[in-house]
Order: sequence, then structure tokens, then C-alpha cells
Amino acid sequence: MVKMQLETFPKSHVKKIIQAFVGLTIGFFFLWLTYQETDWSTVSLLFTNIRYNWLIAGVTFYALDLLARTNRWRIILKPIKLLSIKETGKALLVGYAMNCILPARLGEIFRGNFTGKSYKMPRSTVIGSIFLERVVDGLTIILCILVGSLFIPRNEGVNSLILGASIIFVGLLILSIILSVIARRGFLIKFSATLHQKVQMFTESVRKINFFSLSSIIYLSLLVWMLEGISIWSILKSIDVSLHWSSMLTVLGFISLSTLLPSAPGYVGTYQYAYGLALNLFGYGTEQGVAAATIVQIFIMGSVTLSGLTIYLFTLFNSGEKIK
Repeated sequence: MVKMQLETFPKSHVKKIIQAFVGLTIGFFFLWLTYQETDWSTVSLLFTNIRYNWLIAGVTFYALDLLARTNRWRIILKPIKLLSIKETGKALLVGYAMNCILPARLGEIFRGNFTGKSYKMPRSTVIGSIFLERVVDGLTIILCILVGSLFIPRNEGVNSLILGASIIFVGLLILSIILSVIARRGFLIKFSATLHQKVQMFTESVRKINFFSLSSIIYLSLLVWMLEGISIWSILKSIDVSLHWSSMLTVLGFISLSTLLPSAPGYVGTYQYAYGLALNLFGYGTEQGVAAATIVQIFIMGSVTLSGLTIYLFTLFNSGEKIK
């Protein structure tokens, strides 16, 4: 009886459960590590003395960051289907909200499903555009850490991080190029027409990028991370942490790479650990890192989650259909 139930249980659900379990385990492990190194009375004091003018500035710059991200994704999707800023922004916010609610970055898959169903686009193609977006972000983050590392004493941990991240994201970029060539040449047709079609849809956003689109994506990616950096810098200022722009590049890289790990909802644990580790490089305590990470999770991720969830529930109410 149990065997029959397991056989009929959708494999996609099993995969999601495993991803969720891994994410929660990693998140709580890093939270436990952070807990061991933190003086929580100091964290409480930092929260009591928050400078709200800098906090408001941080949230405002993040809103501008989201606008830049929306425009960039719109350009990536444009060869597939031209969406308005409003339509793209709605899908982006829903995906980001689900990334905060669901573990292991399952919100990216949810964004692909939501966009595909809402705007009648192939799910594989939308997920391919998100994959491209993440690869570009990863390469920009590596650039930030690389430039930032030039201004700090040689650190083996930072060098290892740069090397590991470079291997991953350059490898993903090469993989996306290889897949797009395979899709264009039709090498897979002789083996499997279905597989060829899936690869073709997944790489469509890469294959249809022209020079103008690519230059716009690169420009907007630099703008995205500049605004993100200013937002985080403002949040840090709200708890009296003041960093030079070169130091901010390293901090930005550390905390951004931490979000790529499978983690608990809202990046709980991994985010606190990454902030603490990054700020330790510049003479600040783990307490400042924990406070800054938690402020971002409450005020920035909380705002995004509330907005995205509202949009999603409103969409469900109007359509009467469940988007899985």
C-alpha cells in the first residue's frame, strides 16, 4: 500500500521536498554557527539605536534596484514576447516573494510558472531567461569581489571564494553558449525530438540576444548592483557601520553569493553568517552582521514578500486558477 502511494506520488513533488529539506538543513546549520559567535545583547542594542533615516534610504534605493531589474528582465524576454514594465514587474515581484517564502530558491521555478501561465509563454523559455539573468548577476558579483579584493590585504578565503564562484559562473556561461549552439544546429533531433525542443525553448532568450540587447543588459546589470550596493551601504549606516566603497564591493559579493546556496525561507541562517563573515574582514563584529542581515530580511525582503504575495493572491482571485 505504501509502495503504491510512493509510486503514484509525483516525482516533481519528491524533488521539491528534497530541495526544501536540504535548504532548511543548510539554513539552520549556518544559523547555529552564527548563534555560537554572537552576543545577542549587543544585537538588541543595535536594533534599539537604528537610525531610521538611513533605513528609509536603504529601502528606497532597493525599490530603484527592483525597477532596474524589471527593465533588464524585460529586455531579456523581449525577443520572446514584449511585456510591459508593469507585467514584468508583477512577475518579478511574485518570484522574489516566493524566494523569500519557499526554501532552496524554489521561487525561481515559481516565477517561471507564474510568468508562463499569466502571459502565455513557454515555461522552459521563461526559466531559461531567469537562468541567463542569474549567470549575468553571478559574473557581476565576481567582478565586485575581484575589484574589492585589490584594496584589502591578501586573504586566502576571499581568493578561494573568487576562484570557486568564477568556476561556477563562467562554467554556466559556457554551458548556456554550448546549449544554444546545440539548439541552433539541431544536433539533438536525431536522438530525441522532445529533448531538442526543450533545449531550444530553454536557450531561446540566449540565442535571440543581439548586440544592442547585450549592451543594455550589461549596463543595467552594473546599475542593478550599484543600487543594491548603495541600499546595503545605507542599511549598514543605520547601525553605524561605515565602509569605503571598495570594502562594500567585497561585502556585496559575499552576501550576494550566500543567496545562491540552498537555504531556509528568507535566507535565514546563511544570510546572517555571510554578513557576519564579510564585516569581520573590516574590523566589525558578527553582531553588526547579524543585525544588518535581519534588518534587510524584515524591512526589504519583508516589503518585497508582502507586495509579491498581494499581487499573486489578487491574480488568483481574478483568474480563479491555481498557479503551481
